[in-house]
Amino acid sequence: KLQFLYLIEGYVYTMSLSQTHVLPAAPTTTRGLALHFSTWEPRKTDEKHIVYGNGLHTYCRNIADPAQVKTVHRSKQPLTAVRVSPSGSYCATGDSAGGVVVWALDNEANTVKLETQVSGSVTDIAWTGDSERIIIVGEGGGAAMMLSGSSCGDIMGHSGKSLMCVDIRKERPFRAATGGQDRMVVCHQGPPFKFLSQSMHENTANCVRFSPDGAVYISVGSDKAMYLCDGKTGERVGEVKEGAHAGSIYSVAWHPSGKQFLTSSADKSVKLWNLDDKSVADTFKVQSNTVDYMQVGCAFVGETPVSVSLNGDVNVFQPGQEKPVLVLRGHQRPITALCVEGDKVFTASGDSAIFAWDEKAKAPAASVRATGKKLHGSIVSGLVSDGKTLFSCAMDDTLGATDVATGEFKLLEKVAGAPNSIALLGENLLVATSKGLVFVDKEGNEKSKTPTSYTPTCMATNGSIVAVGCREKKVTLYEVAGTKLTEIAELAGEHKSIISAVTVSPSGKVAVGDQTRDISMWQVDGGKPTLLAGAGEMCAHTSGIKSLAFSPNEQLLATGSMDSHIIVWDAAKKSKTAKAELAHLGGVNHVAWVSDSEVVSAGADCSVRTFAFAA
Repeated sequence: KLQFLYLIEGYVYTMSLSQTHVLPAAPTTTRGLALHFSTWEPRKTDEKHIVYGNGLHTYCRNIADPAQVKTVHRSKQPLTAVRVSPSGSYCATGDSAGGVVVWALDNEANTVKLETQVSGSVTDIAWTGDSERIIIVGEGGGAAMMLSGSSCGDIMGHSGKSLMCVDIRKERPFRAATGGQDRMVVCHQGPPFKFLSQSMHENTANCVRFSPDGAVYISVGSDKAMYLCDGKTGERVGEVKEGAHAGSIYSVAWHPSGKQFLTSSADKSVKLWNLDDKSVADTFKVQSNTVDYMQVGCAFVGETPVSVSLNGDVNVFQPGQEKPVLVLRGHQRPITALCVEGDKVFTASGDSAIFAWDEKAKAPAASVRATGKKLHGSIVSGLVSDGKTLFSCAMDDTLGATDVATGEFKLLEKVAGAPNSIALLGENLLVATSKGLVFVDKEGNEKSKTPTSYTPTCMATNGSIVAVGCREKKVTLYEVAGTKLTEIAELAGEHKSIISAVTVSPSGKVAVGDQTRDISMWQVDGGKPTLLAGAGEMCAHTSGIKSLAFSPNEQLLATGSMDSHIIVWDAAKKSKTAKAELAHLGGVNHVAWVSDSEVVSAGADCSVRTFAFAA
């Protein structure tokens, strides 16, 4: 039998931990601002992708097969603009600190072509039709440059406020149009690009886009108006002001034919327009009328209309049908809680969004957020499910219950002390807070309290033993009888910093992780703990431990850390067997086992990933 050895950082790993699926983050959005996302159709394929940014990652997602996701990390700061070149070979990204990177989209290495810096956050990027030049706009104004990094003009004509959008005529003679918070839309000729003419909106110009043939460009703004200008002179040739939309228009996109265009608005609608008579050919609406469903961006992926809601939902429409035929969802903020129950994985994030992922985290099943109701008012810190109901706790002292079948959410009674963990014990819930441990029933009614002399930070149970980690660098073990907890032992002396993670196996193995990176492991029999691995014996991460989980057969221990890595350990030998490097940039917040050979994880990159563990 052949055995493959994996050498990472000088250590030989005898097993592999390979990513099998990724459920990507949703696009990052900001209320009141347009989202300029992009599209990509790889050459020699029928694939049609949306391309957007979240955090440090660029995501390319095939709308025909949403499970097909390309993830690229080339930014050092959170992304604010993404634009694919007309050739489809390159992608230009801009970030919140003015960093701009142009990298190859059509090769696996994603080789960097250009890396430069501009002043202020980047809001939009445009390419010339030959994919050789870009214009970057943002808080610091605009900059035009060759892919070599040399300047190819000046973006002038604005009054100094942030520029919000840019586009370039793809046919020669090249023209560029820019819009900004100064309400102006400026036409530039070039290259080298220089001022040609300008027109005005009555409020911020949010988006400007040239038609495919370059004959006209359309600008849309927060004044609810659309203006059409000549593609060569910038002279205004048409407008739609009355009745275009009932709210700010954030985005405009052209159909490949050039005969129709798409607009998205704060009024939660997306409209398809005929260019010739400026009539509405179709109106698309999402499923809710709440603020979360403002339509902040739109595009055509091939000939398919697509929009993005303020909450990050990617809506795929079909002409003739008012509602989306497909909605791609994901977290917009770092994932702070995860649990596995049956064939479902549940996750929650810092903005209180809660999702259920079906088929072992391979496809989205439901979103609690999609109900449009206010959920927790703060970071969701814990999740647990009995199969029918998902229970959650949050740092604003609230408990919640979600019907797994319908996604309906309701708030339960409050529990004082900023809950950080929740567990299911029989027909009751045990909640760990900064003030102690509280038993409540499934309606949130308090059953009993267990005051603590320490400050709990994390909790785990196997149904008979409860292990509670704390700021005082120890773990306290309790025996469970109904809603009564009896302290049976302390696990102390092995950790020199705050306990940040704990897990308990069915047979009584307890694994403990702290904020410095140390891991200890114990066996509890008859209420008596025996040390299996002390401080330093399982010290392989380079930063604090965020999560630990035993495999169902208890032979393996998975650990996730702030260092962004996942390590799988042989629990008996206390040795590393596999490692997933940079599984989640910014930190692996949660790990869990779907089976003895599959790990699911979630992290600060707002994504959910599954890994296959194999020899």
